[in-house]
Amino acid sequence: MSNNKMKGIQIPILAMLILGMMVVPLPPAILDILFVVNICVALTVLMAATIAKKPLDFSSFPTVLLISTIMRLGLNVASTRIILMHGHDGGDASGMVIKAFGDFAMGGNFVVGIIVFAVLFIISIMVVTKGSERVSEVVARFTLDAMPGKQMAIDADLAAGAITQEEATEKRALQAQEAQFFGSMDGASKFVKGDSIAGVLILAINIIGGIAIGSLQQGMPLSKAVSCYTVLSIGDGLVAILPSIIMALAMAVMITKINDSKDLSSTITTQLFKNYPIVRNVGMMIFAIGLIPAMPNVLFLSVGSIILCYAYQLGKKLTTEEVPRDIEDANPKAAVVENKDVSVDDVSEFDVLSLELGFGLNSLMKNSQDDLQSALNGVRKTVSNEFGIMVPGVHFKNNAELEQNKYSIVIQGVEVAHGEVYPGLSFAMDYEDNLPPLEMGKPSFDPVDGIKGYWILEDNVVEAGVMGYEVVSSTSVISNHFRTMLERNLPSLIDIDSLQLIIDKISRTKSKLVSTVITSDAHLVNLYSVIKELLDERVPVNQMGIILEAMAELQGVSGLTQDSMLRFVRGKLSKWIIKSIRDTFGMESDAELFLITLEQDLANVLMKSIISTGVLTIDSDIRARILEQVKEKCEMMDSMEMPTIILAQETIRKELFNLLNGNGHDLYVLSPDELPKKGKVKVAAQID
Repeated sequence: MSNNKMKGIQIPILAMLILGMMVVPLPPAILDILFVVNICVALTVLMAATIAKKPLDFSSFPTVLLISTIMRLGLNVASTRIILMHGHDGGDASGMVIKAFGDFAMGGNFVVGIIVFAVLFIISIMVVTKGSERVSEVVARFTLDAMPGKQMAIDADLAAGAITQEEATEKRALQAQEAQFFGSMDGASKFVKGDSIAGVLILAINIIGGIAIGSLQQGMPLSKAVSCYTVLSIGDGLVAILPSIIMALAMAVMITKINDSKDLSSTITTQLFKNYPIVRNVGMMIFAIGLIPAMPNVLFLSVGSIILCYAYQLGKKLTTEEVPRDIEDANPKAAVVENKDVSVDDVSEFDVLSLELGFGLNSLMKNSQDDLQSALNGVRKTVSNEFGIMVPGVHFKNNAELEQNKYSIVIQGVEVAHGEVYPGLSFAMDYEDNLPPLEMGKPSFDPVDGIKGYWILEDNVVEAGVMGYEVVSSTSVISNHFRTMLERNLPSLIDIDSLQLIIDKISRTKSKLVSTVITSDAHLVNLYSVIKELLDERVPVNQMGIILEAMAELQGVSGLTQDSMLRFVRGKLSKWIIKSIRDTFGMESDAELFLITLEQDLANVLMKSIISTGVLTIDSDIRARILEQVKEKCEMMDSMEMPTIILAQETIRKELFNLLNGNGHDLYVLSPDELPKKGKVKVAAQID
């Protein structure tokens, strides 16, 4: 039979042999060999538990514990049979191991043997087994409770790029194995406890049954029967309980082990016997006890002196290892720098883009069909293509302060938006606000537009679609919200370094243009300021060549201000600005644009304020009235699915946008020079 066919049948064969021991009478010689094997197995398990660097290095321990326990019980059955059947023939008839353990433990007095066995039982059941059982319960519970947090930590590391997908898969598998292992250990501890109790019961049965058989059936005097069967029963009990104690100790070692790169012996040696302060203080205390008159002074003083000598040698060795490094450093200031507690590495900036998740959204990072990370990467790519900037990567973080299904969008360390989604559910939106309610759903609102909707189960998606609802996934809700926040915070997504990378790309084909415009860092800063102003009004800068040409035309012009440079560049980009507006709303290239104008008296008030002070300073009542009217006009244009375009003179255009921006609606403020030269425009409303 090939090895593949034999693979996996060893354990069933062993189980059958153990069951056979319980049924088939065994000769004393075979029983002796099996007793020795049992002890060897227990010692081997203890050594493996001690040497293992972490619990999962001996992941088969629960199974080994079960098999060894059943083996000991099988031996108990076999030994009970042979004691009761042949005990009257003398100790050798029951096997040499049983007789030897009985004679050695009792020293000729079976009362001593009973007491010794009772003490061993108390040690096994009350100390080792009970303590191991309690620790295994706590570890198993804590391990299971910690799994969600550990899984989210793995997902966060993966999202941040700290680990690869393969490493994340391996870590998740390791977490699952660890939870299963400690759960199995919790159950295995019950076997050890039951084994110890069974040992006592079997001992009592052997003694009572042996005395009855010896005195009633074999005609032995009562005193001789008590002596004979007590010795054999205690010997049998000791042979069984010693491996049981060893296995219980091995279990205690496994469940109290901490993951470490060293084995247990090395760890204990390092932490206890190579720790100079510990060894020195212990030696001093033992030496001090030896000075007490009532104590065995010679013994304590001798032991204390030996420990202090060892501590002296240990301290000398540590000094020899550490001092040369300090001696080589002749500059004391350098030593201070080398051992400083704080460095520049401890100073960190906020991530440009972060998405903080409540622990209930962990599954969105692991869903292969609706992966949040992939969705946001797609949003980044789309925004980068549309606006001509490089949107930085998103850092996913777990925020324990957030409710389980809530998320927070953070840009440069500041929360710009938050929302709530439900993994596993779909969001059905009522765009018309006239559909019948979904009784089977949880009412909610779209975080971007405030559209009424319901979170529904997958089974109700078809029904909601038939009723007219627009149904999207949890990931789609977050990604749409995320994109909106990117477009509203575009200036925060670009810095001088990323702008330089864009310019370097352009210089490959337009090197002369770039060298003409960017002649110094000051020119790069001026360009950067213009780019940020454009992005603030959601003007795409993917026509960087046109922007550079406009900046080149301004070379040599004196008295330029930031506003004048921005005005000139916007004039050059006017047709792309109009195109961007139309593309955003899905309009044809020659579609009519509806404008909202300012009443002439209001325009004069605004212009007078800017001319006199340089900034827009108006009465609070006028300000409130303007904002209220703009809000109404935005809602009107939204209902028409048209862009909100406010027409204003160039002098007040930028200041007016700053006043109106952030009202919850996306709007555009254009000057007359930026309107399309060809195309229809129509005044739809007026602000007075």
